[in-house]
Amino acid sequence: MKETSTICGLPSFVGIARNDMTVHINNILLAVVNGPCAIFASVSNLAVIVAVVLVMIMIMMMMMMMIIIISNDININNIFN
Repeated sequence: MKETSTICGLPSFVGIARNDMTVHINNILLAVVNGPCAIFASVSNLAVIVAVVLVMIMIMMMMMMMIIIISNDININNIFN
């Protein structure tokens, strides 16, 4: 049987929970980095959603204007003919 210097034969890169201050500092640093990244991602996603909705509204308004113009042209042509 092969002897290892790690706990329960786990690889050395697997972190073992300890009551160690470095673990708490590492968690705090991760939270400090991940917090702004999460806020930026949320705001970016919201901006994309708002932009898509605004573009769809503009397209619908242009289609309605085209329908009104086409219907007015048909009515004017019918009046003069």
